[in-house]
Amino acid sequence: MRVTLFIPCFVDLMFPKVGISIVQILERLGHTIECPEELACCGQPPFNSGYWDEARSVAARVLERLKDAEVVIIASGSCGAMLKVFYRELFAGTEHEQSAF
Repeated sequence: MRVTLFIPCFVDLMFPKVGISIVQILERLGHTIECPEELACCGQPPFNSGYWDEARSVAARVLERLKDAEVVIIASGSCGAMLKVFYRELFAGTEHEQSAF
């Protein structure tokens, strides 16, 4: 299976071994890993700070990059919640509403 791995900004900065370990585990399980460098943030910092326009500009790139992914694994529970729960709220009434996870 082709897996798209999303390593968020704080994991990349503070805990890079987490990302390396995830890749090792997935490869041992026989998966093909895609780890797009352009995905570095889900938009949660500006979203949580009330800067929704800025969050949308970051999050729209995430939606575009992940639209064709077979499976997405995110190395952060809060970033996963951002995509699965809060993107719906963030993109409500916008052109990206239907593609929000």
